[in-house]
Amino acid sequence: LLDQGSVKVRFKADALGTDQGLVSKDAVSFGSGGHFTLWIGADQKVHARLGSSTQDYEVVSTSDVPADEWTEVVLTFGSRGMELFINGSLEAADAYLGGLGSSSGASGNEEPLVFGASSWLSADMSASPLEAFFDGMIDLVELHNEQLTP
Repeated sequence: LLDQGSVKVRFKADALGTDQGLVSKDAVSFGSGGHFTLWIGADQKVHARLGSSTQDYEVVSTSDVPADEWTEVVLTFGSRGMELFINGSLEAADAYLGGLGSSSGASGNEEPLVFGASSWLSADMSASPLEAFFDGMIDLVELHNEQLTP
């Protein structure tokens, strides 16, 4: 239920061209706020969505994700807004100040944490069904209670 923090993931995609979930703590609808998914889109860009109790906020990288290369992605959220970094470079930002907790406008995100897929269509308090499975290797997933810097 972090109101500020960072999610870091290091991965190597084998194939691209379809939506592929990296880290998800999500469900259908807005629920209690703070729903979150980080994924590679069919457009080969990194997408991150963080929801309040009434609205979604999304950032999308300007760079494409390369296949067969290790890539490190960090999404930060909190007092600096949402910031998306790829390999240490700022790719996108949004002024939304909410996080996974009560700063999202409700009690916060109690959904299960999922790696290597998306739970954006799952039922409340469930990781089922999973979608957008990742095709490749995930080497590292970290959750920090502060907004990291490059």
